[in-house]
Amino acid sequence: MPTKRTGGKMRTRVLRDGDFASLAEFVKDIYKDIPESMWFEAPPAEPELRSLFDAKMDAMSRSTVVDLVTFDGKDMVGECEIVKTARSLGYIGILVKKEYRRKGLASKLLDSAIGMAKGIGIDTVQAEVADGNEAAMEFFIKHGFRQRGGARPLKMGRQEFGLLLMEKKV
Repeated sequence: MPTKRTGGKMRTRVLRDGDFASLAEFVKDIYKDIPESMWFEAPPAEPELRSLFDAKMDAMSRSTVVDLVTFDGKDMVGECEIVKTARSLGYIGILVKKEYRRKGLASKLLDSAIGMAKGIGIDTVQAEVADGNEAAMEFFIKHGFRQRGGARPLKMGRQEFGLLLMEKKV
């Protein structure tokens, strides 16, 4: 996928030890754009970001997480994480920088991550989507996910919204 920024192709790979600074900047950018997609109640500080990164690296070393990232040049522009939450169940999260959305990046990340998740014994993946986020609902339905049940309420700080559970057998 050629990009305007680098003129070349973006590259997708597994998150690595040396990616802390890139991941920290990526998370800060995503938080500014869509804070409800993050589990931070305020913009994340260095210690929170380091803790998040270290937890990801630890989980990957134990084969309980698949974490793929996409770079455009030196900038991280997308991430897809599948966390193994039970014997064969994985919970998925996909984040893409605003200017890279609706260009196929999330689909590429999802397909690649699901392929890797099968390798660690995951046969079902789930995602939670904010009630009313039609773009995310359409994305997951397009990729074979089905809604399971109604919205469950969630309160984060002063925000309250509903979450819908989406699921797919892989």
